[in-house]
Amino acid sequence: MFNELCDQIAEVELSMDFLLVGFDDAGEPHIFHIDGSHAPANYGDVGFCAIGSGAPAAQAALAFQVERANLGAHLAWPRAVYAVCDAKFRAEYASDVGHQTFLAIYERAEEIQLVSTMRVDSDIRATWEYHGGHRVPEKIAKAIPGMVYRPSEIGTEAWWGRFLGKGTAKTPPSPRERQVMREYQAMQRNLRHEDKIREPKDSG
Repeated sequence: MFNELCDQIAEVELSMDFLLVGFDDAGEPHIFHIDGSHAPANYGDVGFCAIGSGAPAAQAALAFQVERANLGAHLAWPRAVYAVCDAKFRAEYASDVGHQTFLAIYERAEEIQLVSTMRVDSDIRATWEYHGGHRVPEKIAKAIPGMVYRPSEIGTEAWWGRFLGKGTAKTPPSPRERQVMREYQAMQRNLRHEDKIREPKDSG
């Protein structure tokens, strides 16, 4: 019976494929690829990894960016943002990769930083479609820090400008923009763990 159970367990294939990223106690970043079939693969020394049907295109683009010194542990992060977006845009040629891009920036012991999908499309993608990804235009490299916001800033006047773009900080939001704001406020609650778990009442 025991051997039969072991055989049955061995035949089960887990359908999962994800990246685990974070920092150790010394502040060093790590990237692990876990697919359920093999031992976790450490990509920390490589410095990047991609998964999914668009992974081959994305990996090739990221390797190119490393070669061009646009991506690396000791390089300016705005250039890395553009390089990662270049990889994502190229991966969209795969049938299962969507057009929408959710961009997050993680630093050890710091609040997560985000770039809205609107800014990714209106600024970064527009620049990429005009200039390509073989180099990082200095104009967009200087502009990217102004697109970044933290969840704790959501709803503030400064956030609207970073979220929507130049000239929008004092413009009344449209119904669509208000809906987006509500969605991001919900995301803020999740990221900051503000949702409280309700404990069952004592029936006794």
